[in-house]
Amino acid sequence: MAKRQRREDYTIEVMRREHCPEVAKLIYKEFTKHNPVWKKFQSTPEQVIPIILERIECTADSETSSVLFCDNKLVAVQIIIDYVDFLNPKTKGKDLPEMFQVIGKAHAQLFDGLLNYKVERNKVCIFSYQCVDEEYNGCGFYGALNMQAARIIGLGYEISFAITTNPLIVGKVQENQGSSQLRSIQFTEKDHPLYGTEMQLIQIAGPEVEVQPKL
Repeated sequence: MAKRQRREDYTIEVMRREHCPEVAKLIYKEFTKHNPVWKKFQSTPEQVIPIILERIECTADSETSSVLFCDNKLVAVQIIIDYVDFLNPKTKGKDLPEMFQVIGKAHAQLFDGLLNYKVERNKVCIFSYQCVDEEYNGCGFYGALNMQAARIIGLGYEISFAITTNPLIVGKVQENQGSSQLRSIQFTEKDHPLYGTEMQLIQIAGPEVEVQPKL
């Protein structure tokens, strides 16, 4: 396949609630195809999309997330969740599909004891879902969304994290000034649902967080 050319004919908007259904469908489509953790599970759109919706709608209120349009359609998204909402999603306490239960436990391990103080809203955020429609990979849209994300500083956010299973991101994170890998989990037990994958917790920006003993 020929390498796609970088595109400049796009627009980026703050994600609003009316964008959320389409955003949830794009996340489901791209994550089930390309995310090594999601690919471990046979989850249906009917199971997963309503959960994604409930988790991303809060970012429309905080105005932290962005959507990218090209060729008159939504083709890329970056979801940034306030840490307060990350800890207390609307789906908390609900009977969730196995995939979300397993991922939730892993996320809890990564953050266990990391911030040993009560975090106020609009201070710490998590880069949660980020994806580009596969037809537009290579067009420079990941970089465009990351540049746009700098606006969260103006919203008061001081510290930002990302959780990733993407080895390309893990390999490049040290190249970015101010970014550092804090923790990782390698799933090596053969009976674990995530066997053969790895999750990384990365600090993207903010005062250096003191990391507790290795998990």
